[in-house]
Formats: sequence, C-alpha cells, structure tokens
Amino acid sequence: MNVEYDLVFDVQTASMLRSWPAVVIPLVILVVSAGVLAASGRLSKASEYRWWQLGFAIAPPLMLSVVTGGSIYLEHRRYVSAYREGRTEYVEGVVEHFVPMPEDGHDNESFEVAGHRFEYAESHLTAGYNTTCGNGGPIGDGRRVRIWHVANTILRLELER
Repeated sequence: MNVEYDLVFDVQTASMLRSWPAVVIPLVILVVSAGVLAASGRLSKASEYRWWQLGFAIAPPLMLSVVTGGSIYLEHRRYVSAYREGRTEYVEGVVEHFVPMPEDGHDNESFEVAGHRFEYAESHLTAGYNTTCGNGGPIGDGRRVRIWHVANTILRLELER
C-alpha cells in the first residue's frame, strides 16, 4: 500500500513574515512616540534634555524590534540548516490525544504521534509550525502524519491525503 502525503509546512520555504507583528508593532510605537514628541513642540528647542527624551522614547521599541526580528531570523536559519544537514528527528503515525487551542487562545494546541508530544501556539514566536486548528490548521485526531522536528519544533509536516 503506497500512502501519499501532502506537504503542509516546510521551514525551508516558510516565510518569516508570519512573525511580522512582533517586529512591526514596536516600530509603530516608535513612530507614534516620536510623532507625539515632535508635535508637542518638545523637540523644538535644541537642548540636550529634549533629545534625550526622544532617545528614551525611540530606543526601547527600536531595540525590541531589532532583537525580535534578529532572533526570529537566526532561529529560522538554524532550523533550515538542521533540516538540510539531516540533524532532525522523524516520526510517522496517527495523531492521538489532540487538544485544540481553546477559543480564548490562552493555551497551547497539542497532540501525540508515536509517543512523541508536540505543543504549539500562534502566539509563540517561532520559525517552526504553529498554525492552530482555529486558524485553519489541519491537524486532528486520527490524521496520519509525517513530521521532521527538532525537540518539540515541527520543521516539516506532511498529512496523508
């Protein structure tokens, strides 16, 4: 019996834009903060004190955006490298003990395949698979899957047709 699978997720082709809110929201805060300071006239005087205010308003969201974006990028490169070099684990079988993320979104979605437990949530920044069933994720009890993973992070997911 030849089982055919459909590719659902592959870290090699997955866009890092899935995590854009974590990078863009701090930048929006930065622009709004600078705009408020500029509009209030507090920067009209070239005193050193006023420029320190601008620096304190801009530095935290800028740093958060750079650190978050850099972290996601490095994780993505690390997982792509692990997959390409064969430094992943492989599991194949039927999904069991599937627990969807609750509607309030304050918990992880989880399931087991051949004794290996996977947990994920869309609120977790990751380069790995994290699409919950509430947002179109196809995983559910009884589905036959093939998964390449590093620890609990799914790098490639295929589902039986």
